[in-house]
Amino acid sequence: MNIKKRVTLLLAALLVSGCATLPVSQYTVETYSLDPEITRELAKIKGLRYGIAVSKFTLSEDSDIALYCSNQHPITLPGGQSFVAYVHSALVEQLTAAGMTSSIEAADVALSGKLKTFKPLWQQDAWLIAFELSTNRGNETMRPTDIYSFTNANNVTHSENDCKRAAQAVMPAVQKMIMTIASSWHFKNNLLM
Repeated sequence: MNIKKRVTLLLAALLVSGCATLPVSQYTVETYSLDPEITRELAKIKGLRYGIAVSKFTLSEDSDIALYCSNQHPITLPGGQSFVAYVHSALVEQLTAAGMTSSIEAADVALSGKLKTFKPLWQQDAWLIAFELSTNRGNETMRPTDIYSFTNANNVTHSENDCKRAAQAVMPAVQKMIMTIASSWHFKNNLLM
């Protein structure tokens, strides 16, 4: 058999076996960018003389983190970050932009967090995010939960477009969660003061 026939047979075998579809498409989340509205909301918080130190966030023991679209296509974060690191750095960036961060030694408050849930709700075309935030000031804990909807214009579940929209919606979903925290009476008055 000549080389041309061998190559043709090999390509045909790959197509039939499904190997030609590899590697699986990856959907990458945008790098976090500051939201000026969140910065303004955080800047309204008064009474912290030396700022907030933010410890690293962890996953809660009962965490529910989904990193896949339709259990086949990974949704990845910039620089290979974990969802926990992405959310932590987003909050730190927003607090820094508002002039509220400080070293752990000098801070008025040390904030720590656990990411409990970060997953798509495919039936609602939305991301579900749930946290647990606490401080070194006692027993106060805040448990914000937020849902951020993304559009499913073609009404086909788990299509490639849905996966792209889900990945594109991660950053605004995190921004919405941080705004929920920043504008919360509980965050401003119980957790920080």
